[in-house]
Amino acid sequence: MKPWQIRAGWLGVTLVSAARRAWATPVDTNGPDGTEAPVPVDSSEFYVRLGICAVLVLAGGLLAGLTLGLMSLDETNLHILATSGTPQQQKYARRIQPIRKNGHWLLVTLLLGNTVINETLPIMLDSILGGGFMAVLVSTAAIVLFGEIIPQSACARYGLAIGAFFAYPVRLLQYALAPLGYPIALLLDYVLGPDHGVIYKKAQLKELVSLSDAAHGGNLSADEVTIIRGALELSDKRIVEVMTELKNVFMVDIDARLDRELLTEMLRQGHSRVPVYEGARENIVGVLLVKSLILLDPDDELPVREARITGIPLVTPDVSLYDILNAFQEGGSHMAVCVGPRPVHSTSSMLETTPLLGSVNSMPPPPPLDLSSKTTQSGSPSSRSPPPLLRKLSSYIRSSDARNGFADISHESVRDF
Repeated sequence: MKPWQIRAGWLGVTLVSAARRAWATPVDTNGPDGTEAPVPVDSSEFYVRLGICAVLVLAGGLLAGLTLGLMSLDETNLHILATSGTPQQQKYARRIQPIRKNGHWLLVTLLLGNTVINETLPIMLDSILGGGFMAVLVSTAAIVLFGEIIPQSACARYGLAIGAFFAYPVRLLQYALAPLGYPIALLLDYVLGPDHGVIYKKAQLKELVSLSDAAHGGNLSADEVTIIRGALELSDKRIVEVMTELKNVFMVDIDARLDRELLTEMLRQGHSRVPVYEGARENIVGVLLVKSLILLDPDDELPVREARITGIPLVTPDVSLYDILNAFQEGGSHMAVCVGPRPVHSTSSMLETTPLLGSVNSMPPPPPLDLSSKTTQSGSPSSRSPPPLLRKLSSYIRSSDARNGFADISHESVRDF
């Protein structure tokens, strides 16, 4: 239930009650004009009834404010605050959760209590002001100002703290009104269904993340927003959206020799893994890890066939990016071949970790290594630093390769990650 709906409902109840009191005929008339005679101002009964009226106004305002404050805190918000909020927020949220768990029972209890108070207040004012239009006017003004506007404004702003402070009294009120309130709550649960809080859909989560960036007053950086949105969109994408066509893939023939020219070309391409084909480019037999060639002498011209070639998995175009990402994270491979659906597999494209992670980051992968670029003071080629997620995954991939027996090399030499 939205706050404006709660306020509109209470205002309607107040106005209807006031109108009914204004046109009702008094039962006990002691005054000369047919109205109830007021209690003398100098009597103690006057001040007792005046105090009761003040208590009723404050109690009604408290219940109205708690209705808005507690009902605006659904179970999802309370669970988030109880697990990831500040220590004070966690304390408040855990105190509110037991009474907020059954939302309809809480709502019915607060509404019943406030209705009883709003109906009792004009009766008490009749004995002080003598009844009639003046009693209705004063009671309506007191209820609207001190029983609706002020408490609801305060509880809308500090609903968590106020709701936690009055959590135990509200629980007692629930038990006191349970004979009437609990059956009504059960009926609402049956008709409307139980209230389990707001569960955001994926599109709503993406917009919520976008509104939490620094430009909108949030504490998420632009990179964090981009990565989170990319991760949410990952399950809706297929590998056909991020794979590289076979004609654009740098590969080497298994019958080629690892001479100086070929090794230089591998370095210029900047890949950490190079597919190896035999005969036709569509016949991919494995992957050559560039870091395993670091100790080779180019003058030996070792045949590619004699180098260490690892296997490469085959995938179909309908595989989701999450499935292939999980397969890559297992450490078996960081490159896959996408094949066609025909009985005899036809290699059509390649899938690597870099474009896959680029889909998560919603950023293009880093460009190939440019050997003609200027060097830094340390003598290493200057290059743009990859996105944070790529740096973290590169550390994981290098450690995975180290466990498989491959020596680690610098980031400048391996630009895929």
